Amino acid sequence: MMRFVLSTLLVALSPLVTSGIFSDQANEFDFALHTAGGAPTLADFDATSLYGVSSQGHVSARSLSTGDVIWRTQINNINSNNNSNSPSISIAIAIALHHPTSTLYSIDGSTIAAWDSSHGHNIFSSPFPFPSPPHPSPPQIVASDNFVVASVGPSLSVLSPKTFTTQCTFTTPDSSPILALSLSSSNLLTLSHSSSKTTTLDPLTCEKAEAKATSKPLPNGPSTTSSGHTFSLANNFLTISTPTASSTYELVDAVEEPAHFFPFVANDDKTFHLLVQTKSEKSFLYSSKLNGKSDNVLKAAWTTEESLASVLSVLFFDELEGANGDGGANAASSSIPSFGERMQMQLASLTSLTSNKKEIDNAAMFGLNKRAAVLTSTKFFILHLSASGEELVKFSKPLQPNTNNKIIKVGGQQVVLLSSDDDTGDVTASYIAIGTGDEIAAPQTTQIKSGVHKTFPLSLSAETTLLLLHSNNDQITLVPNSDSAIKAFVDYASVTPVFTHKIDEAGVTTFKVDATRELAKGVFPTVNVGEVSFGESENVVSTQYPEVESIQSPAVVLGDDSLLLKYLNPHVCVVVTKTDSSTLEGLENSGVSDNYNNFRRNLAASNKKPLGAGSDINTTQRGGGSGGGDVQATPSSVLYINLIDTVSSRLLHRIVLADAISLQEGNLPVVITENWVVYAYFNNKTKRQEIGSLSLYEGMLDKHGITAFKSPEQETSFSSFDAPKPIVLSKVFAYPKSIVGLGVSKTRNGITGKMILMSLTSDQVVGIDRRMLEPRRPFAAPKDEEKMEGLSQYQPILPFFPQSVVSYTQVVAGAVGLSCVETNLESQSLVLAWGGPDLFFSRLTPSGSFDLLPSSFNKPILVLGMAGILVLVKVAQTMGSKKQLRAMWA
Repeated sequence: MMRFVLSTLLVALSPLVTSGIFSDQANEFDFALHTAGGAPTLADFDATSLYGVSSQGHVSARSLSTGDVIWRTQINNINSNNNSNSPSISIAIAIALHHPTSTLYSIDGSTIAAWDSSHGHNIFSSPFPFPSPPHPSPPQIVASDNFVVASVGPSLSVLSPKTFTTQCTFTTPDSSPILALSLSSSNLLTLSHSSSKTTTLDPLTCEKAEAKATSKPLPNGPSTTSSGHTFSLANNFLTISTPTASSTYELVDAVEEPAHFFPFVANDDKTFHLLVQTKSEKSFLYSSKLNGKSDNVLKAAWTTEESLASVLSVLFFDELEGANGDGGANAASSSIPSFGERMQMQLASLTSLTSNKKEIDNAAMFGLNKRAAVLTSTKFFILHLSASGEELVKFSKPLQPNTNNKIIKVGGQQVVLLSSDDDTGDVTASYIAIGTGDEIAAPQTTQIKSGVHKTFPLSLSAETTLLLLHSNNDQITLVPNSDSAIKAFVDYASVTPVFTHKIDEAGVTTFKVDATRELAKGVFPTVNVGEVSFGESENVVSTQYPEVESIQSPAVVLGDDSLLLKYLNPHVCVVVTKTDSSTLEGLENSGVSDNYNNFRRNLAASNKKPLGAGSDINTTQRGGGSGGGDVQATPSSVLYINLIDTVSSRLLHRIVLADAISLQEGNLPVVITENWVVYAYFNNKTKRQEIGSLSLYEGMLDKHGITAFKSPEQETSFSSFDAPKPIVLSKVFAYPKSIVGLGVSKTRNGITGKMILMSLTSDQVVGIDRRMLEPRRPFAAPKDEEKMEGLSQYQPILPFFPQSVVSYTQVVAGAVGLSCVETNLESQSLVLAWGGPDLFFSRLTPSGSFDLLPSSFNKPILVLGMAGILVLVKVAQTMGSKKQLRAMWA
């Protein structure tokens, strides 16, 4: 009895002593990290801000005091009519410090522009004449109150700062390119030539003049000058020299080798700022007084990881899983606590009321904190993803230059960083513990002369995961290649066949690993299983594989209780190929491609008219078949969506998209979830964004197909060789915003409805219910059975709801990757947006917070109710005892 009373009392008091997870706390589990768009290749300062230009074409301003990004813009966004013959973006900047509102001037491959340095707004811009062919030397620019000077190659132009009209021009006598421009204190121009010559000009007339003062060159290199002070950096020691004195500073934080540094001396000549940029794109900002001493030690005022602007891939790990790098042996269980564990936590909460012990971290207990292994173009990171966003970078490691890198999850707490050098053929695998960033064992190096085409993990048991490296000569190399690992692989492959595949411009080829023959230690040959060939005119744009996820049901229950069986093939792959307009015209003129002519006839035969089209065209049409009609104009491009089984090498389905383009070069947004495929493209004919949705099914069972006395014949395991091709349903929708990335939510058991996430060119992340993209949405008003399924009438244009913006007011630019991970709460999913200059982490509730308490939950009423129940139980117990006693005496 006492045990029951104690348990009930703890349950009654629990709302008062536990900081629960409430449904309206979703907004608190967000954070955004804004970078400058990459490592600055050029930088300049004013009194409060640091202005930088990245190699990716972003101009940004950071606060000198905090390092926060004040604003950021992309220079090539201001000129939508860039000439394809223009050189690649090469930017120089200068800032006019004497204006009441400082103005930032920039020049790229085709445009010169002026920016409001306070907010980053483009004041005005103008085309700038570039030589043809493009000159290899980068453009240069300097500015003052009265003029802007820009140069490309050997030519220089002096422009008006308000209208960009040309005031005068100059060309070097020997046509040598201008490598640097500088402006002296007396407003004279100094030109540095590639022929090691220096020329001084009067910017008002562009005539030669005598130098009267020391000029201020653009900061770069091992030694540079700012306001008469010479800065030299070597071995993390900074020396600042003047004609009369010098100071030495030890930079204690910059442990990596610097690639660039940019100094700035304030107008009072007493304070300086120094931006140090490492080769791995980490920035350090130092600020100090000029004191003429030689024993100064400087710590960075702030640091930034600019390489996070070029994230290539992301892997998630549970925060508690292997937190000590021990494989998770000492980690807390990731499951929902039992009643006994809950009672222990309530006791701990009660104890914390009278002590200074920290409360239980509910966010960690419910799996809302994660670790992420992140690979960028120059670095490997382990990130701590939590609500606060504090201590984001737990570990970082610069990558070796000129190597191809990949990260692979092995086990629950380890990640493998795989680096391959195409020149030497060396492939190095480093096993890293997610909890600490330490290497679990010495890196293992294997030599593959032909190069690695594909790498995939093979889990043999809970303790053993091998890496299979598919080389370009179609051999498989095991990592690790120890005797025990080889034996385990051979034993596994003798029972379960191991397949791999290769995707190139010719098509998709699948192979079976022949584990009976070992060519060298840990090296096995492969046997060709089959091949899917693309047309000679097609180029591979991107590929997409399904992710591991929980599937709640293998069938869809229809409104009349019949079942649609989902086509759940773990080996399906989406390969997007493309044929450009020039190739299409060549094929049409030659008349040698029957497939192409059939495709053109299919376009002409369709009578579907998309919204906004003035003629009968079909923007989404399957290949094959025959038809007639007038031949239309050659499409601007053609995209092909190919669904391929990577084990049997069968083409499951193919879609042809005429006049379709991808807004991201080399990547078409595609996502695969359960039996769904969703892709997004821009229709260049109708000038609108379109979303295609496919659902794949094996077949159908009527409502009497499964009874106590009747069951259909079904295979217990899936075989890519025996399974028939899926039944494919499809629909196409128009969307009012342009899409650059797609993702899908994931939950613990797959019960919660799916949310399709979209990254937009408007720098937003949007989520829509997957049912909005259901291919089975009826064209007419839905019937009662269809309403029971939640199907609505098909509308070709999907609306944009501001409430669907997952990123709220945060700017999330160019997020081509939207990675989701489940939590310990079925209603919750976490998303990380990456791939652009911003990282965004948020918590999603696709079907609402059905397993969370709202913040308005009435805790006192619950306590009073439980206390009342306790009183009633005690009263009933007393009355029952008395009644029993009277009955015994009667």
